[in-house]
Amino acid sequence: PQPTWIRRHGAPKVPTEEEGKRELKELLAATEDDPDHTIIMATVSDGFYDFTVNWLCWMAKLPKIHPYLFLATDEAVYLKLKAVGQPVHLLKAPGQTGTTFTYSTIAYQELMHTRTLFVKDLLDQGYSVLIADTDALLLQDPFPIMEPLMATNDVLYSNDDSRQGHSIACGGFFWLRSCEAARTFWAEVARQHGEMVEDFKRRGVSSVGDASEQSIINQIFAKKTFPELRHQPLDHMQFRNGYFYWQLNLRTPTPVLVHNNWIIGRDKKVARFQEAGLWLVNQNNYCPTPDTQVGLTHPRGDQPISHHR
Repeated sequence: PQPTWIRRHGAPKVPTEEEGKRELKELLAATEDDPDHTIIMATVSDGFYDFTVNWLCWMAKLPKIHPYLFLATDEAVYLKLKAVGQPVHLLKAPGQTGTTFTYSTIAYQELMHTRTLFVKDLLDQGYSVLIADTDALLLQDPFPIMEPLMATNDVLYSNDDSRQGHSIACGGFFWLRSCEAARTFWAEVARQHGEMVEDFKRRGVSSVGDASEQSIINQIFAKKTFPELRHQPLDHMQFRNGYFYWQLNLRTPTPVLVHNNWIIGRDKKVARFQEAGLWLVNQNNYCPTPDTQVGLTHPRGDQPISHHR
């Protein structure tokens, strides 16, 4: 059967620039009553559509669904998500047509710079943002743990370091308050990120290695460029990276977040999730549930799971 959204509104189409702006305005307005004043933003592509479904399968298990927005980097994934009523905005990197990107390539960093600029725009509009990668699964609601820290910090982030007692900010789970200190900091991240991408393109390098907005963030933190910026890593066992969860096999107690990083390659990431029982997607890109099979809508009905319940 056709998804409910299509039955009500007709098949979705790729929006014009003006239609996209109006659509985004409506999506953002729907988040303004959230008590945490934060929108979760996940960047998605058609090449990783099954990761998006898996992320949503886990979101549907949470006792409370916080406002979120998908940032679609290609038309195919935009249309798929729109067809099932998901909050999605189309924002492609200029000149890009691909749907699968490798971490260490210039194309991937161009895509991430587009995201960096989009986050800057949201912060400038007064929205606090939690950047969340779709390979970072929320197994529990993070906000009860984060809220006391949000009250005294401008930036919070999961820890990407493999050493206990040390900290490397991870760009795949990164919260920014919409305040002057965080806006100034992120504007500098965006500026340096753009310069980095242009430099790589000018030199025509085939691989950028680990250079990214994450490396820029950590350089800024190390240099203490913005002493007024209050920032703090989240507990590495509650917000567990791929090194601790898979390479050290620290599976218990159940963390709030599991990030499938410290490995490159979509198939390797899928295999990891499957081995750990964290891959809920079936062959048809649905989330199996005890009584029915749901796609990207809430298992108790047709309302998108982006809404509170």
